[in-house]
Amino acid sequence: MFEEQQLIREAINGDTSAFDTLISPYLRLLKSWLEYALDNDAEDCLQEVLIASWSKLPSLKDPNRFRSWLFQMARNKSLDFLRSRKRVIQNEIPLDLVEGYVSRQPEVPTILALSWWTGSLTEAERETVWLRYLDELSIDAIALQRNVTTGTVKRTLYNARSRIQKNLLEYNEREELMSGKRSILLPKTRPSISIKPSKGVSFEVNLREEPWYFSVLATGEKNQWAIYDPPDWNRTYVYNMQVIGRAVVHGEEALETQVDEYEKGIWKLNCARHYTQLGDQFIKFLAVISFQSRIPHIDTFLDEQFYENWGHKVPRIWKLDGRFQVVDENHLVTSDAEKVAGVGYYDVTIGKRSFPCLRVLDTEWTTGIEGTLIEAYISGEGRTVLLRRYNGEGWKPTTNWLKQAENNHRLSLDGVEYVHWYDCISDYTLT
Repeated sequence: MFEEQQLIREAINGDTSAFDTLISPYLRLLKSWLEYALDNDAEDCLQEVLIASWSKLPSLKDPNRFRSWLFQMARNKSLDFLRSRKRVIQNEIPLDLVEGYVSRQPEVPTILALSWWTGSLTEAERETVWLRYLDELSIDAIALQRNVTTGTVKRTLYNARSRIQKNLLEYNEREELMSGKRSILLPKTRPSISIKPSKGVSFEVNLREEPWYFSVLATGEKNQWAIYDPPDWNRTYVYNMQVIGRAVVHGEEALETQVDEYEKGIWKLNCARHYTQLGDQFIKFLAVISFQSRIPHIDTFLDEQFYENWGHKVPRIWKLDGRFQVVDENHLVTSDAEKVAGVGYYDVTIGKRSFPCLRVLDTEWTTGIEGTLIEAYISGEGRTVLLRRYNGEGWKPTTNWLKQAENNHRLSLDGVEYVHWYDCISDYTLT
């Protein structure tokens, strides 16, 4: 930390090499984050962030918070680029204005008020909210633009908050009344599973789902899936997923999926919402809401921590592309990390139903013995038939997952052994 403070002082005095050294540890994460958020505009935005951080470095009040200051600047520049695309739908409230929003981004204040129920707001409330939170105007600036007093602006924002709070409470009460009507389609114990190599089969997969949540990304689609844990492979969690419509996150269009969770005999309705963008080449999460004591907590793709937890682009097209050298079915070595992670073709039988599938590995989080690995078997229809989660032996060592899974199958990738933890199947395999 002392060394970083010294570099800051030297950079403020005009030492460009000190600035390069100061920025260097953050460049890789910063670039990856911007690429996730902005795609083709990432490099231009990165250059603007570097220029701005150099020129504004003297304004940094607390050298101990340089990283937070740098990423906040990157977030602001990203918003500028997103606005310049002019893809914001003017009659929608941005997602990050949901009632009770708690930002994970350092130095971003908690934003209270408002939500996606924009139909309940008056025209004046919508306009005021838009100016306050999307355009980030001050109360005085909004009053000047709308030709009203600052008191009127404050009352309008207060009324909007109150209206949304009322609607949120009513919504949760309706959901609770419906909790007894949920049915579970998936069996209590995992059906028998058989996986055998296919011969003479070859196809590309066009993934249609939210990865890896089994939900087809089209408005109105519903599905149910479950987690089965070792050693008895009993069902521990059930999830109902429903794509309820379109949303806008920082000007980027997405599909909104409601998530209900069942655990230990209790349904937790509307426990989460996912906002997923179905692009031509990739599928990616733009925001995730988790409800805690009925208050939504939101992470969006412009929050630094979002990239670490959710910031992973999943390809639309999966195929057997030569990414891996297959020593045998349980031992793989990466030959070309730039290629798509198809492994081979298999006949997967779950219970009485069989599916020809492409076996794929999602290796985004394979960071050694503390990493995780997803193995999925995807049908020619672009649906996930079976998902298997693997962990390195060093993943969360203080928990007892490894004891439960110690007799499970193991998969070696690039010399690191991953242990099969749990299985997931959906109602797609039953219909």
